[in-house]
Amino acid sequence: MSAKASLIAVGTELTTGFVRDANLYYLAQRLDDMGIEVVTSEMIPDDRPLMLSVFEEAMRRSDLVIVTGGLGPTEDDFTKEVLLQRFGGEWCEDEATLEQIKRLLERRSLPLTTVNRQQAVVPSSAEVLPNAFGMAPGTLYHYDGGILVSLPGVPSEMRGIFETELVPRIASLAGTVRHTQIYVFGVAESLLSDRLRGWSGALPEGLSLAYLPAMGTVCLRLSGDVSRCGEAVYAAKVAELRSFLEGDTTLMTELSFPAYIVATLLQRGETLAVAESCTGGAVSGRITSVSGASKVYKGGVCSYTNEIKERVLGIPHALLERHTAVSAPVVEAMAASVRELYGTNYGLATSGYMELENAMPQQTGEVYIALATPTGVVSNHYLLNQNRQGNQEWSVERALRDLVVALLGD
Repeated sequence: MSAKASLIAVGTELTTGFVRDANLYYLAQRLDDMGIEVVTSEMIPDDRPLMLSVFEEAMRRSDLVIVTGGLGPTEDDFTKEVLLQRFGGEWCEDEATLEQIKRLLERRSLPLTTVNRQQAVVPSSAEVLPNAFGMAPGTLYHYDGGILVSLPGVPSEMRGIFETELVPRIASLAGTVRHTQIYVFGVAESLLSDRLRGWSGALPEGLSLAYLPAMGTVCLRLSGDVSRCGEAVYAAKVAELRSFLEGDTTLMTELSFPAYIVATLLQRGETLAVAESCTGGAVSGRITSVSGASKVYKGGVCSYTNEIKERVLGIPHALLERHTAVSAPVVEAMAASVRELYGTNYGLATSGYMELENAMPQQTGEVYIALATPTGVVSNHYLLNQNRQGNQEWSVERALRDLVVALLGD
C-alpha cells in the first residue's frame, strides 16, 4: 500500500487570488514520482482556528502532511505558533539557523534585526530542517502514524528544503506504484471511455485507469501497485492498453510536451525557431525552460506589431493589408520566415486575438498556429472562449501540442 499525503498552502494572499500558488503543484508532482498518493491538496487563509482544524483533519487521513507558508517575519505569519499549540513544547532559538540568517544579512550589508532573529526561533517539539536558500527553516513534527512538515512559502526555499532535507527523511514512505502515460490525440474522452470501459472495469486489484483530458488530447494514465498486482501483470496491461489504441495518434512518455520536443529534436539532430505575436514569447519561454534547449532552439521573434512582422520577419505589407495579421496566410508566412531567418528545420508561429470586442461567451478570441517544415507549411485555426489570460495560455499549450503531433508524424 502506498503512503498517503495531504498538502496545505497557507496564506490569505493565495485564497484571495493575489498570488498564484506554485508549491502545491510542485509537491504533488514530486510525491507522485515517489509513489506517495496525494489524497488532498488545499489552500487556506491566515486563520488560526481554521489552520488548526485543517491540520488535524489532514493528520487523521494521511501518513504525511506538508504545510507551506506562514513562516515569514511579519505579524500575519503564524504557522509555527499554531504548530506549537498543536504539538507542544517551548520556543527555542536554533543556533545553526541564526548563523545562516546572519550570513545572508551580511552579504546584503543589512543589520540583524529582532524581527529577522525571530525566524530562528522554533518550537522545541520540532526537528529543524535547515534552509540553505533563505532564512526561515523548515520544521518536522511526529504524530501518531505519521509526520507533519512545515516549509516556507517562497517557492525556491520550499523546493530547496524539500529536495535536500525532506526527501531523504520520507524515502521510507516511497511506494511501489508505477504509472504509464499515453497521450491520445484527436479522440474525444467520451469515445475513449466507451472503447475502454469493459477493459478498465475488469482491471485486477491494484490497477486503475485515469482519463486526463486537455485541448484535443486525452492522457490515459495507467497506475499499478506492483507489490499487489506484480510487475508481469502490470506490463501485460500496458501492452493491452496500447493495443486498444492502434490506429490512433498516440505518445507514451513521462515527459512534458516541451521536454519531449527538446528531447526529440536533440535525438534527430534538428532545430527549431519560433515567431510569436499573440503569445508574446510564452511559447519560446516554455521551450527554453527545458534543460538542453539551447542545443535545438536557435531563437525567436516576438513580432507583436505589424511593424515588426514587416521589418524583422519580412512579411509583405500587402499581405497584412489584404488578410490582416490574424489569418492563415500571415501566420504561415511568419512560420516560413522565422525558419529561414534562423536556418532551422522547423518554424513555429502564432497570431491571434486574445480578446474580441462585444465578445460572446462561446467565442472571446481566435488564434492561428502554423508550422513550417522542409516539406511545406501548415496552419490551424482555433476559436477561443476564455478570458485574455486563459486564451493566451490555451494558445501556448495548443502550439506545443501541434508541434508534438507534427513530430510524431515525421
